[in-house]
Amino acid sequence: MKRLKVLMVSVFAASFFFGCSQQSPVSTVEQPTGQVSLTLKLGKVGSLAKATKVAAITLDSLTLDFTASGEASIHQMILISGNDQQVVTTTVELAAGKNWTVNVRTYDDAQPWNQVHYGSTSFDVVEGSNPSVGLTLSARYSMLMVRVNPVPDSSTYMLLAPGNDRTMMGMTWDDTSYVKGVKPATDTVKLYYDWLNVSDPMMSNSQDIQVVIRGTWNGTPNVDLYWGALNIPTILAGIDASYSFSLNWIGPSSTTAQVQIDVTVGKVGMITVDGTPINP
Repeated sequence: MKRLKVLMVSVFAASFFFGCSQQSPVSTVEQPTGQVSLTLKLGKVGSLAKATKVAAITLDSLTLDFTASGEASIHQMILISGNDQQVVTTTVELAAGKNWTVNVRTYDDAQPWNQVHYGSTSFDVVEGSNPSVGLTLSARYSMLMVRVNPVPDSSTYMLLAPGNDRTMMGMTWDDTSYVKGVKPATDTVKLYYDWLNVSDPMMSNSQDIQVVIRGTWNGTPNVDLYWGALNIPTILAGIDASYSFSLNWIGPSSTTAQVQIDVTVGKVGMITVDGTPINP
C-alpha cells in the first residue's frame, strides 16, 4: 500500500511539474491601423517651346515620406510626367493613434537631383477610415526666357548671365554663337535658364539678370556691342508680372542706341524677355 502511495505521489508530482513547465498560449493582437487618402495638387511649372539644347522642366516622380514617433518611416514613390498643374491621389495605411507627418517632393526628369516641388503637412490617424488629407504644392523654381528681335546685323554672339556687372560674369546661364549676317533681322534669338529660385515670401530676395550682345565691328571680332541688366524684385509661382529694361549700345562707335527689353513673369514664374535692338 505504501508503494502505491509513493507511486501516486510521484505521478502527481511529475504531472504538476510538467504542467507548470508548459507556457500558456499568447494571443497576438495586431496594432490598429487607419487608412488615409491624400490628394496632392501640384502647381504648374510652365511649358516652353525651347531650343533643343535646353530642355524644359519635366516632372519625373513624386515621393512621399511618412514619419511618426515610435514608428518606422514609410516611403512611397509615384511616377508622374509633364509640367502642367495636376492632381495626384494616393492611399496609405498607417498606425492609428499617432500624429503623422508627410513630406512630399517632386523631381525633374533631366536633373533628378533637383526638387521642383516641396511641401509638408501633419495629421492624426484614428482606427479605420480617416478624412482625406489635402496638400497644395507650388513650384520652387521659375524658367527664364530671353528673346531678342530683330537680330543686330553686326552681332555674332549673345549671352545671358546672373548679376548686374558685365566685368564680373563668373557664370553663364546660356549663350549662343552664329555667323555674322546669317540670321535675318526678322529672326529671334532665344536664351534660357530653368532654375530661377521662387522668392521666399518671408524674405525680400530678388534676382539680377544681364544680357550682352557681341559681334564683329570694323573687322574686329568678339566686340561688346550691347549690354543691359534687370533686377526682378520678386519671382512668384503662379503669378504673372511684366517688366522692361534697355540694353544700351556700348560698342566703340560714338553712335548711341538702345535695345528695349520687355520682361514677362509667367505662370509659376516663367519669365519672358523680349528685346528690339536699335542698330547704330
